[in-house]
Amino acid sequence: MDPDRLELAYGRGVLPIHLPAGTMPTVIRKARLPTLPDALAAVRRAFDTPVASRSLSDLAKGRSSACILVCDITRPVPNGLFLRPMIETTGTNHCRINDFRSICCCDNVYPLSII
Repeated sequence: MDPDRLELAYGRGVLPIHLPAGTMPTVIRKARLPTLPDALAAVRRAFDTPVASRSLSDLAKGRSSACILVCDITRPVPNGLFLRPMIETTGTNHCRINDFRSICCCDNVYPLSII
């Protein structure tokens, strides 16, 4: 590692940081997790058999609407992986697609217009 330069993961690239001479940074990285062989099946299984809760399908029974909160782009959340199965699972229990609302949670990094 170059003692005067550090690269931080930022968006889909890196952000170079130039450090003052003599700085001794400590880099903390998250552990690499194994990739699931079938992530979509794992998501559906989690909705069907969650920890300490009724299934998503059971929670949706008899409801006429649903609200789904999603993180904005500043959080590395795989929204594309779980949103469709969530809507499909909930939608099979009488919530029509027009009865869904989504709210994007943002970290006040930038103004967010109403969708």
